[in-house]
Parts: sequence; C-alpha cells; structure tokens
Amino acid sequence: MPITPRPQRPERICPASTPKWLILLLLWPLLACSPSPPSADTINLIRLSQRPGDYVVPGQASDPLLSPQQQEILRSRLQKNVLAPWQEDFSGQPQAKLFWALEQAGPWYGVNGLPYGDSWWHNARQQCRTESFPDDSSCGITLSEASLRALPTRQPAFKTPGDFPFDQLQHSRIGANVPLRIRHHSRDGAWLLVETTHLFGWLPANQVAKISPDDRRLLQQAPLAVVVQDHTVLQTEGRHVLTEAQLGDLLFYATQQPAGERILVAQADVSGIARLTRCPVDSNRIRPFPLPLTAAAVAALAESLMGDAYDWGGQYGRRDCSALTGDLLRPFGLDLPRNSGEQIQDDIALPLPPGQQEPFIRRHGTPFTTLIGWPGHVMLYLGQNEGEAVVLHSLWSLRTGSCGQRYPIGKVVITSLRPGREWPGLFPPELSLLARCTRLRFLTTPSTLPGEKE
Repeated sequence: MPITPRPQRPERICPASTPKWLILLLLWPLLACSPSPPSADTINLIRLSQRPGDYVVPGQASDPLLSPQQQEILRSRLQKNVLAPWQEDFSGQPQAKLFWALEQAGPWYGVNGLPYGDSWWHNARQQCRTESFPDDSSCGITLSEASLRALPTRQPAFKTPGDFPFDQLQHSRIGANVPLRIRHHSRDGAWLLVETTHLFGWLPANQVAKISPDDRRLLQQAPLAVVVQDHTVLQTEGRHVLTEAQLGDLLFYATQQPAGERILVAQADVSGIARLTRCPVDSNRIRPFPLPLTAAAVAALAESLMGDAYDWGGQYGRRDCSALTGDLLRPFGLDLPRNSGEQIQDDIALPLPPGQQEPFIRRHGTPFTTLIGWPGHVMLYLGQNEGEAVVLHSLWSLRTGSCGQRYPIGKVVITSLRPGREWPGLFPPELSLLARCTRLRFLTTPSTLPGEKE
C-alpha cells in the first residue's frame, strides 16, 4: 500500500513575540516556490521495490525472450556494427555533424559561471582545423575508457551558469578496445576526431592507437566477450593493470574457444601502434557474448546498477538514461544507439495515444524488453505493480509545478510513470513522466500489436 508521510510539526524558527505578518512576509518566497516532500526516497520509491528481480513474473524467470536463432542474428549484426569502422566502405558522418559545436548560437558558460569569450571560440576553431578536414582515415582502437568530446578540449560548456552536470561538449563515455576510424587531428596534435558506428567525437591522442592490418584481421575473426560487472580490471598474468572495463563493454577472446581462455587487450608501443596483450579472464566478470536473454538475466544485471549516480554523457564513469539501457541490454545482443531519441525510434516502435499512454503500455509492452520515452529520456518497462506500469531508468530530476523548479533524484531507480503523484500540488499530472511519453519501442517481437486478436 502507498506510504503516506505523516506531517511533522515544524520547529519554531522565530521568537514567540515576532508578529505573524512579519513571519509570513519572511517565509513567503519559500512557501511559494520550494518543494515540500521530505526526501526523494518517499516519491513513489519506498512503496515500489527497488529490486528488479521482484518484477519478474513467477514461473517465467527463465523463459527465453528470443530463440537461439534470433539471438544469433542479433549477435552477428552487433558484431558487424562493432567492426564496421575497420571496413573499407566505412563512410562516417558528414563534416557538418562532426563539427556541430562550432555552429552553436548563444553563449556557453565555463566552470566559473562566466560565458566563454571570443578568444575561447577562436581557439576552438583553430584547434579543429576544419579547412583541412579530413586529414586521416586510419583504423584505430581505444586503449582505455575515455570521454568523447564535441570539441578538442576538456573544458565543459553549459547553457546556463547553473546547468551542471549538462556539459554540452560531452558526447559519451567510450570503453577500452573499441574499433574506430581516425578522421582528423587537432592543430596541436593532442586530440583525434574519431568515429564508431554509433559514436563520434574528439579523444585525447594518447588514448588511441593505430592498429595493423594483421591485428585487425585477428580481432575481426575473434569471438566477442562481454563484461557483466562494473569496475572490471584488465591486467596481465603478472598483474600489471592495463585498463578498466564496465558492464556492457565488449572485448575480444584470444581463441575461437573462449571458455577459460584469454582476452586480447590493446596497448600502444613507442610508435603509437597497438600491440595485443593476452590477459586472463575472470569468468564471474567476463562472459561469452551474447548472454541468453531472459527476464531473470536482465534483472540480475540491473540489480548491480540500482542506486548508481546519474551521469550525463558518462563523464564520470557512470550512466545517464540512454547509457543505462544501452549497457544493460548490450550483453544480450541488443544493439542500441547512444541517445534517447534514437533509441525509441525504430520500425517496430509505436506512437503512444495521448491520454491513453498507460493502458496502451500495459497491454502491448513486454517486460524487460520494451523501451518507453520521448526524445530526451528513455526507460525500460519492467511490468506492472497494482495496475500501474513500472519502469527502470537513470533519472536526474522531476519537473514540479513550483516556480519552474526541478526535484532532484539523480540515480538509477524503479518508479511508476507518475512518481510524486502523492503530492499533486507539487507534481502536477500534466508534468509527469507519463504525460511526456510519446513512444513505445519493442526490442523483441511484441506478442500483441494494435489490431491483432488477443
């Protein structure tokens, strides 16, 4: 049952002799514009279990959500996408998209809250050298996890002085051992503009190595492994640490028979060419790809991510909404684009009928393999609780009806599509997640589509 927080008697904050009109005058800004719930954990969270496994339907936990043949098709397609930057016909993104940040209008602000001036923008343009693009087309591989940037700089750019953590220059985290195509060099040579199938951006040059044709062929023929726990250290037999990998990262086995064998990890030699090093496999953390897709298996991986901090673009090694869904589902062969808008656009995605979103979701959604959202936020449908749709997502904040303020959540949570409905004055229905949802995307074939007989 819903837990209704008991009102607490406020402590006296003014002397008893203070006139009431003066107290009201002093408190009016707070009463008018401040959220009142006692904590984020009471907003539709305490009454909902934060254990993904609790939403697996009894008796269906181990039922395959894809046949072995379907998973093999997905594995082959994903592996082809991973290796695509090394193919001769890889074309990449158009120049205008790669350098989009140079065309932005309006001020951007730095860490000190002040707008960047003309000299900052002049230096960014000088570093990008767009007049010489492209100056490279080499095949490369990442040496460690890193941040893909919209411009060759570590400095953030915010739309407003208080817009943390939404650094507009942060494209995405990228893992170690990712095949890529090097397209361009910064003027000082410290940055490389690179592309993968789903990602592009600038990386520090010391986090990328070119790879020889022989080593490319070796990795193109190697079976894939997938990381199933965050903070998985990749090290040599002598325990020399090379890098770290996170849940959802893909690696390459050293042989065609992966069980109990080694993985290949790229290091750069003194000339900047990748050399592949064999590293032992911890089978509790690295497994053959793909994992069998069941509700229980997805729930088990999600369990380890619950409560993780929201992280826009993965700039601190954690996840935002689309990184969560992508990393969580990739181990099963489900290949998703990096941003939320692209994740919910698909041939088998359906528009949600306005005013009827929740009944539509409950009828047509398949728990653990259906995405819900809009361009800007994406959630994984887990099923129902007391007739309400339940979702897993990495959520930064909730909109409130209180002077445009947002109520912070800032972590991976399980909620309904109307979190905060216990306080309708603070969280109006028209600002709820449910009201903003526009599309439902199926990651496997839906059992019932509109117009079909049940």
